[in-house]
Amino acid sequence: MRKYLICALIVLMGVGSVQARKLISWNIQDGMWSDQANNYDNFVEFLKTTDPDVCVFCEAKTTHLENGQEPYLPANWDKVAARYGHQYVYLALEQDNSPQVITSKHPINNVKRIAGNGSDTIVGHGAGWVQIDMDGKTYNIVCMHAMPFAMGGGMGGGRPSGMGRPQGGGAPQGGARPSGGMGSGRGMGFGGPGGGGGSDEFRKKEVEYVCKNTILTTEHPENELWLMMGDFNSISSLDNDHYKLSADSSIYCVHDYIRNNTPYIDVIANKHPGEFIQSSQNGRRIDFIYATEPVIKQIKSAEILNSGYTEQHRATGASYWIPSDHRPILIEF
Repeated sequence: MRKYLICALIVLMGVGSVQARKLISWNIQDGMWSDQANNYDNFVEFLKTTDPDVCVFCEAKTTHLENGQEPYLPANWDKVAARYGHQYVYLALEQDNSPQVITSKHPINNVKRIAGNGSDTIVGHGAGWVQIDMDGKTYNIVCMHAMPFAMGGGMGGGRPSGMGRPQGGGAPQGGARPSGGMGSGRGMGFGGPGGGGGSDEFRKKEVEYVCKNTILTTEHPENELWLMMGDFNSISSLDNDHYKLSADSSIYCVHDYIRNNTPYIDVIANKHPGEFIQSSQNGRRIDFIYATEPVIKQIKSAEILNSGYTEQHRATGASYWIPSDHRPILIEF
């Protein structure tokens, strides 16, 4: 009798418990170019083992082709995602060769795909706002990928000049990129230490437009569950102990805008105070997850991964990196 009472107590204690959720944000470099010849087997196995509820990928389109290959992504993301247990797939605005894709175990509700206003603001790689319900709560998830190019200060209505891939960023050993679109260049466009060369102001305008069309559309977003993430191609003044630049440098304008004008909190900086963790092969932290306070309170861990499958290696004879030139961010909440 006592054994049955103990079992019943364990069952009752489990009632109402909430399973921890995981989210990954990762720029996977040209549609996970390094594993496409392997049918994405290593990529899928990593995600199966990690078991995230939601994945947010930048550069989610096949733009590296070899030996007559046809582009596989984004058209077949449903097939790839199904292999790691995600049955829902969302493509943000595909207006160039670097769209974002969200995959999920849970239904995805599109709220808005974001391109810019067609006059003075261009969101070059597009962006998206979705809602995903988990454990009876609605999470607002915003994905974006700020432009990586040196814009030369061009903020007009047309596409910025210099959108091609910077010299020295060619595909490895015979790989080719599809023609058309804006490309997927690697140039950071920082314009030297402490300077933006116009490009940081361009990215600030992108981020400002995205925020004004997502989190800043609600009356009290600070009380809601919001996350914004992606490759921002810009660094944060919260890491200035590492960069040692002028505190008022224009290079910090993108993330200064987010912190000063929205209720977003930098998740990695919040969970690793005083610690610098690079997210890209160039030694900078340019990949971010932002969250509002109600989400921050739920987060149990937040890490930038660089071990096992995600450990970065330069591809032989190329400027490409294996598996990507960016590292994934994994949060558990």
